[in-house]
Amino acid sequence: MTDNENVKASRKRSKNSEALSMYKDWEFVKWEHSNKPGTPHRYFQDVYTVRRKVNGLGGEQCYEQVVHRHANGLVIVTAGNTISAVLRNLNKYCDQVAISTFMFHLNTSDSPISVGGKRKKARKMKSGQLQSETVQPDDILATVLLNNGESIELKCCVAGTLLETNINLAATKDDLESQQRCNSLLENDPLIDGYLAIILPLGDFPS
Repeated sequence: MTDNENVKASRKRSKNSEALSMYKDWEFVKWEHSNKPGTPHRYFQDVYTVRRKVNGLGGEQCYEQVVHRHANGLVIVTAGNTISAVLRNLNKYCDQVAISTFMFHLNTSDSPISVGGKRKKARKMKSGQLQSETVQPDDILATVLLNNGESIELKCCVAGTLLETNINLAATKDDLESQQRCNSLLENDPLIDGYLAIILPLGDFPS
C-alpha cells in the first residue's frame, strides 16, 4: 500500500470512528431471520431493535424503536411497537386514550436525487463525509400527540441524510379520513406501511 493510500485509509477510519461515536448511547439488537409472510425479513436484509436508556419522571426508562436495513444500504426508520405499547398501557382500565396528532419535525434533502446521484452520495456517506442535511440518532424525527395531553417522541435512530418521510402519515388537519389512516398505520402496521422515514446512513452502520 502506498503512502497516499495509507493516508486515505487512515482518514476513512477516523471519519468512520467519528460517525460510530454518535451511537455510543444506543444499542442495536439484530432480529433473527424469519421468512414468514408479512414479517420484515421478507422485504429487508436486516432488522434491528434500537434501544436507548433515558431518564424520565419515573426514573430510567428504555426507549425503543425498530429500524430495517435494505440490501441497497438504506435504512428504514419505524416507531416499532412503541406507540401501541404506550396506548395499551394507558388504556388498561379504560379505552379513551388515542392518537390526537402526528407531526414530522425534519425536512428531507432539498433537491431530488437521481439513481446515479444516490449511488454517488452513498459512496460519500460510506466514507464518512458529513452532508449539510445530516441528521443525528438523537434528533427528533416526529412527535405523536395523545388526546390526554401526553406525547411520544420518535427519533431518527441513525446518522445520515434524510431522503424521504412517509407521505401516508402526512395527515391533513381537517381531513378526518387521512387522520384515521395515519393513526391506523402507526398503531397496527408500524413496521411496514406505517414506517416513518428512509435515511441514507453515514459511515459504517453499527450491527
